[in-house]
Amino acid sequence: MISSKHKIIFFSIAVIVMIIWFISPDKGANDQREYFRNLDLSITGIVKQTIPTNTHDHGVIYLEKIKSNKTNYYETLYKETFLFCKIYDDKAIIVTSQVSQIQPNDSISLNTSKNQYFIYRKGLKVDELGPWLYPEDSFYYALTVNGYLDFSYYETHHNRVQ
Repeated sequence: MISSKHKIIFFSIAVIVMIIWFISPDKGANDQREYFRNLDLSITGIVKQTIPTNTHDHGVIYLEKIKSNKTNYYETLYKETFLFCKIYDDKAIIVTSQVSQIQPNDSISLNTSKNQYFIYRKGLKVDELGPWLYPEDSFYYALTVNGYLDFSYYETHHNRVQ
């Protein structure tokens, strides 16, 4: 039989563990915030294609007519493995969260240093997202196998939105 003294000690430890669990910052989220802040990527463009997945509303957007503070041939990887953004000339591929909120012909304005990710539709801001990744091997494997991370996919598999 457990004494009431032991029950109190056990209960106190459980409460302390729960408090620490609730107030401790999410390490993955902090790593991503730091990655995006240090990335210093600013990009605007017109969404031509969205690729939704069944993975927590993450997917890929394909942009054209982009303007960016990076070179015309640029690629950035989170943890040297997970693609966030790839730029080729005036086109970009961005892996993003909440892809269901984004439609073809929307304008995207992204500034990672300021944690700003705006979606404009017909000139009006319709949503503000945060740039977040889903850094899981199986998710990126599926994107790669299907060709979603290659520019050639968008040139050959989908009709361009006018």
